[in-house]
Amino acid sequence: MIEVRAVVRVRAQRVRHKLPISYPHGRKARDRSLGRAALPPTSSVEERPITQTWPLSRGRERPRKGAQPVNKFERGAWLVGVAVLAMSLSVGMARAEHHSDDPFNRPGPYVGLGASWMVEGFQDRTASGDFGNSWGGNARFGYRLHEIFGLEGIYEYGDDFGAHQVVPEGARIRTHSFSVNGKLIVPVGRFNPYLMGGVGFLNADADRSISSRSNWDADGTSFMGRFGGGVDLWATENIALYVDAAYTIPVDEVSDLNHFSLGWGAKYAF
Repeated sequence: MIEVRAVVRVRAQRVRHKLPISYPHGRKARDRSLGRAALPPTSSVEERPITQTWPLSRGRERPRKGAQPVNKFERGAWLVGVAVLAMSLSVGMARAEHHSDDPFNRPGPYVGLGASWMVEGFQDRTASGDFGNSWGGNARFGYRLHEIFGLEGIYEYGDDFGAHQVVPEGARIRTHSFSVNGKLIVPVGRFNPYLMGGVGFLNADADRSISSRSNWDADGTSFMGRFGGGVDLWATENIALYVDAAYTIPVDEVSDLNHFSLGWGAKYAF
């Protein structure tokens, strides 16, 4: 008897899944006919797809396309420059009242001439040429507006940045730059340390073996920025010796030609 009921139940379940069967006495009668206890009415449940959002990557977010990594050296140099600039300005203003008649710190025009030693800091693909450093020269003219502030135009020539990894070996780049700079000066008698910064143009004249390389930004003329510092040492009321160091950052057609320059010479104040 047990076996017969089991067969009937299995067959009834198969039929229930295949064809609808109508029961005149309702759902309870159907359950009794199938040998099951009455089940509570089922509530309608809204089916929703299960979605899971997975992060595309773990760790730090990748920089956007075109973003350049931060140059820690340049960022640090700017921070130090701003700090020293503020200190120089405060010291110079504090001393200005006490040296208004100082013959070594009077307002007026001046001109200067000297030599330069230029150290290549070339970037990107141009750096693969393994360029050397270059001798050069500089000329400057300016106007000291106040004991602590002046304007100065600087022309600088780089004679020969020679390459060691370009065919033919020895191909070179010559540079001409001109910039207008602001100077913040600390007037300490004959000894005048200063900070300077400005903008201008850089012209690079590269040999054909370099200029023909379309992926090298090392030939042409474009804007540049220049910042640095130095010191003037007055020998007399009109003649001073100067030494300064600066970093040049060009853009666009000559953006690979970053370089340091160490300049020295003499200037005459009218």
